[in-house]
Amino acid sequence: MKEHYLSYFQKQKDGLCGKEFPWLKRIREEAISVFAKTGFPTTKDERWKHTDVSSIVQIPFELGNGAKKEFSNSTLDPFFPKNSKEFSSLFFVNGKLDQERSNLNRLEGVKVKNFSQALREDNDLLRKVFESQTSFKNNPFLALNAAFMENGAFVFLPTSKRLEYPIYLIFVSSPTNDLTSFYSKNIVFAQEGSQASIVEMYVGPEKNRYFVNTATQIIVEVGASIEHTKIQLESEDAFHIGAVSVLQNRSSQFTSQSLSFGGALTRNDFCSVLNEEGGECSLNGLYIAKGKQHVDHYTTIDHAKPHCMSRELYKGILDGHGHGVFTGKIIVRKDAQKSDAYQMNRNLLLSKDALIDTTPQLEIFANDVKCSHGATVGKLDEDELFYLRSRGLELNTARNLLVQGYTNEVIDLIKNKNVQQHVKELVLQRLGA
Repeated sequence: MKEHYLSYFQKQKDGLCGKEFPWLKRIREEAISVFAKTGFPTTKDERWKHTDVSSIVQIPFELGNGAKKEFSNSTLDPFFPKNSKEFSSLFFVNGKLDQERSNLNRLEGVKVKNFSQALREDNDLLRKVFESQTSFKNNPFLALNAAFMENGAFVFLPTSKRLEYPIYLIFVSSPTNDLTSFYSKNIVFAQEGSQASIVEMYVGPEKNRYFVNTATQIIVEVGASIEHTKIQLESEDAFHIGAVSVLQNRSSQFTSQSLSFGGALTRNDFCSVLNEEGGECSLNGLYIAKGKQHVDHYTTIDHAKPHCMSRELYKGILDGHGHGVFTGKIIVRKDAQKSDAYQMNRNLLLSKDALIDTTPQLEIFANDVKCSHGATVGKLDEDELFYLRSRGLELNTARNLLVQGYTNEVIDLIKNKNVQQHVKELVLQRLGA
């Protein structure tokens, strides 16, 4: 199936956005060359040993045509916050920007635009960002994204700009056939002292099989602060492969929330490099897998410089034959003295057939550090369940209350209260409560 993508690239490359820029054409060619050498990962690859992607490989996906699809409010409203009209947003349907649904208010000097538009208007900045990118050399799916990337969001925060309301980047997929794929590229550039909350949201409101391959790059300059929330609510027959890479400079703060509730197979890669002293990074996640869903998170926090701090908490809820995978790696480089890092993965199994593979890792090359990690796997406390039922609650109600309490430890870490409330509503929907 590798040959399908190689030949398809040759047919499509002259029609992809940015074809007039030699530097972008060169990156696309390099990326497809990397993919030609590596092909798709298999379970023999260490980074993919618990995730079999053959269900994606077997289907000859082609680029979505971006046909605009009309959705009723009743179809989309359950996914979005009730006061969403107050927020700034870019809205994409089947890979193409929907100007009518997008809402670019409350920006006041902040640039929020489509990726293809940014190529024309902010070419020098994008070139600088792209030419620093090497991550696709180690990830075949990132290589495919770099080769086929077509649309996505560009967010630029000028120096000292602080936004009160979040910016939503919304990607709705509802194709008409099973051979459709979407390759989005998002870039967030936060200049010195700026602050914002970015919500990246992927929605499949109808039962469809499709493939979403998305990559997000975030650059956090000196003293800037970014809260990034990724919400994955794809169709339960869809495939979602995503990657978020972050470069943090001196005294910057980055907080990530990964919330994975949909998709037949989901893989999220998160990598943050603490590239200068004084940086703080927090990676948090919540995943819910039911039926035969498979959800995989692979995270890396790279302490490249001294005096940086990182915190990581991922929690999973697995029911039916749901399969969760968590691999979390913290790297402390030789010169990164005084690093402070903590990582924890907790998992709740609600059925005897649910499965979790968890691998927390530390790679420490410095000697003056404070680092710890751990993982737990358990089930609902029978005594707590009995107590709630003795107070007159039905079994499902008592069960949902305990599970909801379990999720709040992650959700309450979301700093933006508007986003926090939105996520709590989505979790209640997902739990059927």
